[in-house]
Amino acid sequence: MNRSTAADLFKRNTQLLVSWLRGETDDLAKEFASDSQTTGKFLKFVSQQGLGFQFAVALEDSPLRSHIDQATLAERERSREIRRERQAKLITQLKEIDDLLRSRNLDYRLLKGPFLAERFYGGSDNRQFGDLDILIHSERLPEADELLASCGFQRRTSAPLSDRLATRFAHGFDYQRGPYRIDLHWAPATHPSYRIHQARLWESAPPLVIADRNIPVLSDESALLFLAVSFFEDIERGAGKLKSAIDIERMASVMEGQTNWQALLQRAEAEGFGRIFPAILRLTSDLASSRERMPMLAAELDKIPTRAPATWKDRSALLEAPRGSLRNKLWAWRLYDYPRPLAIAWWALSLPARRAIYAPVRFFGSRPRPGPPAPGERRSK
Repeated sequence: MNRSTAADLFKRNTQLLVSWLRGETDDLAKEFASDSQTTGKFLKFVSQQGLGFQFAVALEDSPLRSHIDQATLAERERSREIRRERQAKLITQLKEIDDLLRSRNLDYRLLKGPFLAERFYGGSDNRQFGDLDILIHSERLPEADELLASCGFQRRTSAPLSDRLATRFAHGFDYQRGPYRIDLHWAPATHPSYRIHQARLWESAPPLVIADRNIPVLSDESALLFLAVSFFEDIERGAGKLKSAIDIERMASVMEGQTNWQALLQRAEAEGFGRIFPAILRLTSDLASSRERMPMLAAELDKIPTRAPATWKDRSALLEAPRGSLRNKLWAWRLYDYPRPLAIAWWALSLPARRAIYAPVRFFGSRPRPGPPAPGERRSK
C-alpha cells in the first residue's frame, strides 16, 4: 500500500471513529453493512489506536451490534469484562496506595488512567487503563521508594549510578507487585528545554471522588498541558496513538467555556512548551474535526503559527510510524524550545542513560514482567 492510499484509509477510519465517538453511527452502520471486510479492518484500526476497549463499551447498547459477527462480538465483550475486572482491582490498589502515602504525609497527585476515566468519561468502566501513575515531590522519592518496597512492590526500572542522577534523564520509576503496576513520577516530563513551574503544577485542585474516596489530582489545565506533552513525546518515538488525541479532545471540550485558553497557552510558552502545546492542540483539533465545537480554543490557536501536520498524509505518517522513526524525531526536534543541534545532542547523549533506566533487562539481567494484557488489547495509560 502506497503512502497516499494509506493516508486515505487513515483519514476515512479516523473520521468514522470520530463520528462514532460523537454518537453519530449512521455512516459507520453504512460502512459495516456494505462489506464485512470493512468492518474487520475498522475494528483492527480501532484496536491499533488504543480504543478497542472504549469501542467495546459503546457497543453494549448500540445498533452497530447487528453488523458485527457473533464470534467477534463475543470476543470483544469477553475482553471488555476482563479489562473491567482488572481495572476494578487497580482501583482497590489505588485506595491502598492512598492510605500508604497519607500515612507518611507524602503529598501526591493521581495522573492519567483512573483520573481521566472518572473526570472525563463518567467512570473507570468507560476508559481503558493498565496501571496507576502517581506524581510525588522529587525530594520525597527515597521515602516513596522505600514505602513501596516495604509493601511488596518491586522496582522494575534501574538507576545504574544513583536515583538522583536518574532524575536528570527520566521522569519516573516503574514498580510491580503481582499483576499490578505503578509508575511513580517525580516530574510529568523531563527535557533540558522544559521549565516546569512547580507551584502551578502542585496548585490546589478539587479532589476527585474515586471509589468513595477523595483522591488528589492535578488541575484540569495542568492535566491537559502534560497529557499533550506526553502525546508529543509518544509521537517523537513513534508510539503516538489516536487514543491520546481523543483524550485531549475530550478534555478540551469539557474545558471550553471554562478555561482562559490565552493564559494557558502563555503558561505553556513560559514553561518551555510554547511550540509543543499549540501544535498538539491543533493536531488533535484537526484529527477530531472539533474546530466548530470549540470556537474559543480555535480562535486562540489561529493567532499562533503552529507546526502541526497540515495534511492527512503527514498526520498518517506521524501516527502510523514505526518505533524510532527518524521522520517523527525530526518533526519533534523542531518543536522543542531549544536549538535543534542541542536537542539532537541531548537525545544522543541521554539515550544510553534512558535505556539503562527503562530497559535494565537488556543491560543488567532479568526483571519482573507485567501480567498479560486482555485478549486483543494493548497496554494503556
